[in-house]
Amino acid sequence: MEGSAIPKALYDRVRHMILHEWDPIGTQGYIDWPQDEYDSYVPDVCQLILKGASCDEVLAYLWWLEMEHMGLPGQRERTEQFAKRVIEIGEEVQNGLG
Repeated sequence: MEGSAIPKALYDRVRHMILHEWDPIGTQGYIDWPQDEYDSYVPDVCQLILKGASCDEVLAYLWWLEMEHMGLPGQRERTEQFAKRVIEIGEEVQNGLG
């Protein structure tokens, strides 16, 4: 996914959210787990936010990551809740709050 430049504040916020709120692998249960585990997904999530993606679009991407790319069994409800959080961040960014 390519698009406009990603503001650093947005990148940092999304990175933190993915690592601490979504964390589909469960890395936060391990003190020595690398903090960059999900960094390759941050730009795509940011681009979804910047393009004003719907919750369904964000969910489809996250669910694909979780199920197909990572090969995890998936936690649909948790991923749906996180997709809603991503949309909230998008609204904050559009309103100049993020």
